[in-house]
Amino acid sequence: MIQIDIEELGKIKLALTNIGIISKEAMIEQSSKAGNKGRIAIRKRMLQSTTDWTQDYSKDGKRILRKNKNSLSQVLGVRIAHRNSGGIDNPSNMANFITSFTMESTGTTVIGGVHKGFYPSQIKDGKIIGKLGRVSGVSRQTIAILEKLNNGSRGDYGQYLEWKNGKKSHFDESKWKKRHFFENGWNDVKGQVVTDMTTKLAEIIGKRANNMDLREKQYAV
Repeated sequence: MIQIDIEELGKIKLALTNIGIISKEAMIEQSSKAGNKGRIAIRKRMLQSTTDWTQDYSKDGKRILRKNKNSLSQVLGVRIAHRNSGGIDNPSNMANFITSFTMESTGTTVIGGVHKGFYPSQIKDGKIIGKLGRVSGVSRQTIAILEKLNNGSRGDYGQYLEWKNGKKSHFDESKWKKRHFFENGWNDVKGQVVTDMTTKLAEIIGKRANNMDLREKQYAV
């Protein structure tokens, strides 16, 4: 699997239990921000990768693969439409399917995973204030393609081709190049994520706690 799960670092969850809803919303905000940084960095790394191969489609819909001559390479992950004689599709690159998704029940953020379409919460200073625009779902088949491009794995991708074509692919014996754009992109921002999930998280919780109105409230002791 290529997906990355962002958990609270150290024992943050235990320490935040006593703060209740403030800590939960703040944790969701910072986990979501950390996931977004990871998503952007991984996409950037993928778009820096290249391939010697290109493909297009004939008028009758047949896919044609070509190896570029004169050592010319193109950006990895370019999507070619089955229609319009093989023009660039929309979205134009597989990198667009690298998303981040925060599970609001736990605060865990997944980068590069399978998920249905959703509307992420808009959070400011640790408080949910609304909803953002819809993020499209990502299928298992799409993740299988990304996994093949990232680490050369044919496991899930081979199953996807069989599911798509109803038979084994003539690429069964092919060797796929390992590029590790997921791991490299994550390493680019890992230090920032640690800060987001520790120092900045504590700052947000402190800010909201200081602004709480505790009047006319009773607490069991």
